[in-house]
Amino acid sequence: MGENWEFIHETLLDTLGNLTLTGYNSELSNSNFEEKKSWYRDSHIELNAYFSGIETWREADIKQRAQELAQRCLEIWPYFGKGNIVQQPEVQPEQSYTFETMHNGDYLQGEVLELFEDFQDSVLRLGEVREEILKNYIAYRVRNRTFVSVVPLQSSLKLYLNVPFNEVRHEGSFCRDVSNKGHWGVGDVEVKVNTLSDISRVMPLVERAYRRQLG
Repeated sequence: MGENWEFIHETLLDTLGNLTLTGYNSELSNSNFEEKKSWYRDSHIELNAYFSGIETWREADIKQRAQELAQRCLEIWPYFGKGNIVQQPEVQPEQSYTFETMHNGDYLQGEVLELFEDFQDSVLRLGEVREEILKNYIAYRVRNRTFVSVVPLQSSLKLYLNVPFNEVRHEGSFCRDVSNKGHWGVGDVEVKVNTLSDISRVMPLVERAYRRQLG
């Protein structure tokens, strides 16, 4: 989806163009587009036949499908249209967030803020790291690739490391495989940070994720 794929994912996830009907939603939730296409190919729902001729699933593809579905709706229910013309929505500028306006940002106070600031300082020391505050989490990126995401909680932090779980599964029981579970942030490995000592334990894994995205 390009450099701003995380923002695009958040803004288009539950929109008309990105929705379909299937009895396998839980199985498909985190699958890539090619895997989903193989399921849709065997679907008996006519709506899913659309995907057989689609090779990519990017922002333009999602918006194109939304327009086509909207047009079909107007043909079926012309009452809701005006001359069957689908009006293009005004393009809104990307919304920027701060620690105060992001979701769960109010948790960044007291001990949780101390945890976050200690972690933030450790991550930014790794090198060419960019911090990006999104609606539901804070992303740390190198070369436009997220290597760790932070979700503030009421009394702790959840980190999502962008490394395959099998690379860290022997590092300790504090690592959790979330490759098949929905969550905010980017990465297959979840780590919960409850104390300052947890940060020193998890930083070697964060550095591994950082170097992995460096290539």
